[in-house]
Amino acid sequence: MTTHITRIIEYKWARKKHHSFYFKGLEKEVLQQVIENRIHTALAQPTHNKIEINDVYLSQLVSKFKDDFRGILNHLYENFEY
Repeated sequence: MTTHITRIIEYKWARKKHHSFYFKGLEKEVLQQVIENRIHTALAQPTHNKIEINDVYLSQLVSKFKDDFRGILNHLYENFEY
């Protein structure tokens, strides 16, 4: 799960270990792989065909959102038509 909201209290209450990962910068190729994997997972009938994502659009997302990974995913969820 990625989030900008801390969940430390919930983890402590559940007596679970809490791990945080911080990164700076988001590469277009990594974003593409994550999006492709999420689309493939969400398909009712997964296909073995490669999912193609517009390279220019990926560049625009990275340019607009920088390393705000959650912001990119939220934007895609709000604008994705199926």
